[in-house]
Amino acid sequence: MSRVVRGSKRLRLPSVLQRRLQSGTLTVTSLSSQLTTNECKVILVPDSIASSSVASKVYDILAKKDYSVAFLAETPAEIVQTHPDLIDEVDSNDENIMNLSREPLPDTSFILPSFAAQNRDRRKETDLFPVQILPYLYLGNADTAANRQKLDAHGIRFIVNVTSNLANTFEEDSRFHYLKIAVDDTCSHNLAAHFDEAIQFIDEARAKGSAVLVHCLAGISRSVTICLAYLMHTMHSSLEDAFDLLLKRNGMIAPNFHFMGQLTDFERQLVSAHGAPQEPSSSCSNTSFSSSSE
Repeated sequence: MSRVVRGSKRLRLPSVLQRRLQSGTLTVTSLSSQLTTNECKVILVPDSIASSSVASKVYDILAKKDYSVAFLAETPAEIVQTHPDLIDEVDSNDENIMNLSREPLPDTSFILPSFAAQNRDRRKETDLFPVQILPYLYLGNADTAANRQKLDAHGIRFIVNVTSNLANTFEEDSRFHYLKIAVDDTCSHNLAAHFDEAIQFIDEARAKGSAVLVHCLAGISRSVTICLAYLMHTMHSSLEDAFDLLLKRNGMIAPNFHFMGQLTDFERQLVSAHGAPQEPSSSCSNTSFSSSSE
């Protein structure tokens, strides 16, 4: 067990997101799925002097989006030493995270989301879904999966439910086909173990002329991870290109660090089996990945 600041979240970015951070193009929700509104108040605490430059870039991104953000000079260790009431005990296995390229990621900062606003515009968030990724592939959340009108409107009859606790709403209707992937949005779950069956299920829907919905609870982490794996496999694209394409469809995507690591590992497997990914073409970007609005 190790000690951390209560309510904090360690920010660790895989290489694909580190490059975006350095260039200033990283989206706020890629930092944390909790940052879906700038009504949140954020406190950045660098782990060390070396990580201050990284935290400064995070500060710049948040400030440009009008977040209320503060930057503390103390390290987390100094904070819990002077304020023992803020100590939380966590599993050390969760703290010593490494990316799947086997290279240790640099310590970055803690985000303390203690004052997240409660009055989010939930209707606005819900209206984003379903997001069309390919002509036959849609990304959604729990509300989408339970909305028969939306499913019918998009011709969705195949549904990938990437949750452990949400029911398959229309399972009794023989016109719907489900794949349940019982995975939580935590570091202890191996979502990569389900990539192959998810890809086969989506391809089955495509072969039968049906659209398929991939959803989790919020539609920003687990379901996004499955969609990224499918794009990498089917379009022979790199993780970075797949991420860019999906980000253009939905700016709220935020796969957790562990799933991004699993996708990095999956990318290496694909390169080993099929060679280097193809460069994205203009026809692919404008046609294959066309989107539609409701």
